[in-house]
Amino acid sequence: MKTPARKQLALTIAIVFVLMLIAGCEEQNKNQPQTNVDVKQARLLVSENMQLQKQLAQSQDELKKRDADLTEQQKLLEECLKQNDVPQAEMEKEPNEKSNSILTMVIDENASLSQEIEKLKEQIDKLTKELEEAKK
Repeated sequence: MKTPARKQLALTIAIVFVLMLIAGCEEQNKNQPQTNVDVKQARLLVSENMQLQKQLAQSQDELKKRDADLTEQQKLLEECLKQNDVPQAEMEKEPNEKSNSILTMVIDENASLSQEIEKLKEQIDKLTKELEEAKK
């Protein structure tokens, strides 16, 4: 009885071993086509990743350029505002100075005309007195 039990045990072990070999080979065969697909997908992903990185670098460069342009335009705006402030102050001064000079001229002219009017009044008074004396 020992011999048939041993034979059955050996046969069972052999069958299990053969089944394990068959299962291992099938699994390996299943993995090979998948790895080919996985390799293709990985290559596609790497290619897409490289393209996206290039686009990202281009976008960052464009952003830097726009930021530099914006900074330059802001500096120009500040310079223009500074330059515009000075003429505004000068423009405010000029009318005041002009009006002051015109006002001064008018006052001087008014004073001289007042003096001339007084002289003319005196002459009129003098002439009227002489005329009245001449009539007498």
